[in-house]
Amino acid sequence: MDIDISLSGIQKDSSFLDKEILSETREESQTESYSAAQVLDKLERAWMDEKMCPELLEHHMEFVDVMLEQLKELEVMISQATSKADIRVAAHLEEFAQLIASDPIEQTKLTDDELTFVTGFWSNIKTHLDESAGKNMPENVRKINMDKMMIKPEYYKYVFIKVEKPITGVTVSEPGGIEDEVVDFDEDDQQLLPYKTIQNLLMNGSVHLI
Repeated sequence: MDIDISLSGIQKDSSFLDKEILSETREESQTESYSAAQVLDKLERAWMDEKMCPELLEHHMEFVDVMLEQLKELEVMISQATSKADIRVAAHLEEFAQLIASDPIEQTKLTDDELTFVTGFWSNIKTHLDESAGKNMPENVRKINMDKMMIKPEYYKYVFIKVEKPITGVTVSEPGGIEDEVVDFDEDDQQLLPYKTIQNLLMNGSVHLI
């Protein structure tokens, strides 16, 4: 399933983008005020990060819920999918279903609806494989090693980033025993780096994927 949604395509009408709205953030467990334009910007960045990232990121469904209440344009876009979870299905949920089903830490990145989808999806895959192996393979090779099938994030995949604020002392880690390099970044720098290098910077919002 492949859904290509560009949030930047939403018409940015100043009459509602200047309106102040509230969102309860997970990080601080408190209600904060944002303009609709700020929430839309957060959604655009979260969507791009998820699309370009080699691993599953934490959901930002609280911002989707806020925008669904405020923006009819966004509500129409979301309603074209089967559910809100479908926006992330194309990126990572199906690809990492086995990993998510077996890893409680990965499960914390999902909404309840997404977790329900992933566990059901992976259960169906296992049932299909077991039934297929039972019918079509010799008895001595019917046992499938599920661990060997697991798809895991490519942490050393190269990704493009944009730097949101000056950062000093970033250790660039390369695979294969290549010596690490320590570099500094200026605001608005664009770099091509191994994902492992900027993983924590992405999580704290210091950089975004492009």
